[in-house]
Parts: sequence; structure tokens; C-alpha cells
Amino acid sequence: MITIIANIIMFAGCILLVLAGATKNPKLTVGLQTGQLAFAATANILLGAYTGAVLNVVAILRNLVVLKDKYIMPVRIGFVFIVIAAGIATNDRGALGYGITMGNAVFTASLGAKRKELVKLALAFCVLWWALYDFANKNYVGAAFDVATFMSSIVGYFRMRREMEKEE
Repeated sequence: MITIIANIIMFAGCILLVLAGATKNPKLTVGLQTGQLAFAATANILLGAYTGAVLNVVAILRNLVVLKDKYIMPVRIGFVFIVIAAGIATNDRGALGYGITMGNAVFTASLGAKRKELVKLALAFCVLWWALYDFANKNYVGAAFDVATFMSSIVGYFRMRREMEKEE
């Protein structure tokens, strides 16, 4: 029963993520993503996926800094170290825990980069690990959305590359 409840909570969060993708207001996008992370953290706690829950909370804190326009390079580097430390300290899933930690660290480092195609690749790398982690923890809704996000990130990356090649 807990698995079903956690997946329903995750579904509500994923709806916020879909809405975030549809908005053109950057602050609203980050706000909706932050809400999604809160639902994801709750689902992970219910499923006993504590590394995921902790990394979701760190991402919420990072997004709050982003919303205040304070995500400058030293802060970004600090968050990368926090992600790595928190992920290692709470790892309860072996290679999958290290994988989502590494994925989140790479994505956290890429945020704010001028080359948006690199952010897309970092996101794809991150959510690929999340798909594996979520599936292993019975977060099936999260895993399905992770796969969809992975696919859309890869497609977005190739579209950006094609546009860059046309400009050259």
C-alpha cells in the first residue's frame, strides 16, 4: 500500500514538472520544479530511498538560492560539494546511490552554464541514474518520467547542436 501511495505522490509532483516545462517564466519554472522535488522527497522517504530524499532536499535548497539570483560560481561549487557529501553520507543503495549522487553533482555544476546544450547533456546523465534508482526503489511513476525526461533532453541536445551547426 505504501508503494501505491508513494507513486501517487510522485505523480502529483510529476504533474508540476510537466507544468514547469510548459511555462516561459523562469522563476515560475524553478518554483514548480522545487514543488516537484518536495513531492519526490516525500515519495522517496515513504519508499525508504533515503539517499534520493536527501538529494531532493539539497536540490530544493539549491533552487531556493537560484530563485534569489544568488547562484554564483562559488555557491555552485559549494552545492556540488554538498551534493557529493550528502550522497555519500546517506548512500543506502550502493552503486545506484553513488550514481544519483554523481548525476546530481554533474547537473548541479552545469546549472547556469552558458552552453545550454551541456546543461541538456548533464540533465540526461542525471535522470538516467534517477530512472535506475527510482525503478529499483519501486518509484515506478518517477522512473517513467525520468525516462521521458532523458529522451526529451537527448532530443533537445541534438536540436541545439543542429541549430549551432546551421549558425556556423
